[in-house]
Amino acid sequence: MNFSEEYLDDYYDMFIQTDHSEQVNQSIRVVSMVLYSITCVLGIPGNAFVIWIAGVKMKRTVKTVWFVNLAVADLLCCISIPFSLAEIILNQHWPFGEAMCKVIPSVMYLNMFASIFTLVLISLDRFVLIILPVWSQNHRSIALAWLLCGLAWVLALLLSLPTMIHNGTIDVSDDNEEIMCTSIYPLGENKIRGIFLAIKATHVPRLVLGFLVPLLVIAVCYLLIGRRVSSGRFKSQRTFWIILAVVAAFFVCWLPYHIIGMVIGYGRFASAGEAWNWYPVVISLAYVNSCLNPILYVFMGQDFKERVRISFRKVFENVFSEDATTHTSVENMNFSEEYLDDYYDMFIQTDHSEQVNQSIRVVSMVLYSITCVLGIPGNVLVIWIAGVKMKRTVKTVWFVNLAVADLLCCISIPFSLAEIILNQHWPFGEAMCKVIPSVMYLNMFASIFTLVLISLDRFVLIILPVWSKNHRSIKLAWLLCGLAWDLALLLSLPTMIHNGTIDVSDDNEEIMCTSIYPLGENKIRGIFLAIKATHVPRLVLGFLVPLLVIAVCYLLIGRRVSSGRFKSQRTFWIILAVVAAFFVCWLPYHIIGMVIGYGRFASAGEAWNWYPVVISLAYVNSCLNPILYVFMGQDFKERVRISFRKVFENVFSEDATTHTSVSQV
Repeated sequence: MNFSEEYLDDYYDMFIQTDHSEQVNQSIRVVSMVLYSITCVLGIPGNAFVIWIAGVKMKRTVKTVWFVNLAVADLLCCISIPFSLAEIILNQHWPFGEAMCKVIPSVMYLNMFASIFTLVLISLDRFVLIILPVWSQNHRSIALAWLLCGLAWVLALLLSLPTMIHNGTIDVSDDNEEIMCTSIYPLGENKIRGIFLAIKATHVPRLVLGFLVPLLVIAVCYLLIGRRVSSGRFKSQRTFWIILAVVAAFFVCWLPYHIIGMVIGYGRFASAGEAWNWYPVVISLAYVNSCLNPILYVFMGQDFKERVRISFRKVFENVFSEDATTHTSVENMNFSEEYLDDYYDMFIQTDHSEQVNQSIRVVSMVLYSITCVLGIPGNVLVIWIAGVKMKRTVKTVWFVNLAVADLLCCISIPFSLAEIILNQHWPFGEAMCKVIPSVMYLNMFASIFTLVLISLDRFVLIILPVWSKNHRSIKLAWLLCGLAWDLALLLSLPTMIHNGTIDVSDDNEEIMCTSIYPLGENKIRGIFLAIKATHVPRLVLGFLVPLLVIAVCYLLIGRRVSSGRFKSQRTFWIILAVVAAFFVCWLPYHIIGMVIGYGRFASAGEAWNWYPVVISLAYVNSCLNPILYVFMGQDFKERVRISFRKVFENVFSEDATTHTSVSQV
């Protein structure tokens, strides 16, 4: 094509320079990837779970119809996330072909319209139920709810059709390496102007019909409902506030998208260019809304929470029924008066009753979920890239070793997550009670010992370069890693030996997995003795001594870095960030453990409530390292980019010729 001067104007320059070059802010891309990953890992199982509970387990009502409808829309949106995530990783390159370019964005807007129209229906339903109770009693029905939901989906589909019609792929480079998926209005040769005309044309109806009009309707409804709630004439104030939270979450997540879209479409060159950089973030933030609703539903009321608890317990106890007789039942013991002392009372009241802080449990579940969804693929990617794709060096040995430890820890997370969901009930039996916590402490010791080895290695490399040149080798690195794992395994054995399950209720319904020292009938005192006995070596050998060694090493290394005699300052700071992340994540665990073991009754009881959070925060460390490695240097980032591109282009090679190439138009 022979481009006119008008075609290669400021809009084209802005597009190329702000979205398809090295000037794209790396931090923005990382934030987008994290948001997409969190949404996918929480949204798919979360919304499927809502459909199962509200659609199957709970009594069918008008309210469950609304929330099942919302969950279906959110689930469809979450299923499309891997495509958007891959697009971000490949720096807006679209390897999936023309057809998927039309389908995936359309699904997002279908979700947007279906969700907001459902929220409007919910608001109108609450309005009628509270303000017009007589009309509601005569006309409000499940059949009418399904009919209205169907109409909402038809309207949402109609409003999403322009995206499906006008979306397509274009080649914005000279070598067929930058294929972009976007909306384009036909303007002959002027493809890029067509993109911005499409943004202008589509954003107005989305803003008006998908945001402003629904906001007005919902605001009026809840303004009137709020007056009734404040007057005390509305029984279920809790449900009212949860529904209001769902509505607020939608508008908070989608507002930045609409603002950025209008700036891109109608702003001046400078502001539009800046806004374009933020486009991946606001899109990923809009997706986040699809995983928030299931979390909010946990607080909908006792009916929903009880169904969740019963459903999870039945699933786990059916699967692991062979372990049902392996726990030590409190019911079969003759307890002395000493057994039912303050420690027992503290345990029952703070961990196995309704006094457990629900917010703490939700935070723990979110941390576990984030760690699992980012940690497993992230550490597998590190092992693949650093262990296979990159040139084998001493440094790659250290980081592969760290990734293996973190991967083992992440794989064990679903068990800990289930334990939190079941309010510390352990349905997995005696054997898994010994294995899963041991894996966590094995990871802790293996990680910190590897960080010590890394610190000593950097110290020797920088402070003693001659000795390093003569003795530093890959074989020695593997040998030291093996010794670190042996020592970590030895220090984890007490957990495996002393961990077990006990029944802390009268009906075999509260089975707890914990460390217990044998003290005859006094099992609960045995728990706290175990905490005291195990926390001291963990604190000293797994935290304080390594902290001292690492601090001394990096203090001396820091002086060399500041003097300018160390070339790779970037790598130094990344390694230091990995070390800092470990100590930040594990410090609360050690503090809480010492308070429980050695604090007075009141402080120990308060600390026990926080135990699930500090454990889940410790797990978070296992997903942080892969994110930090992205910034380790060009070699690692380039290997990641090349590997991902090859995978996607091999899988979708049949679509290679479906895009519209600017060079061929």
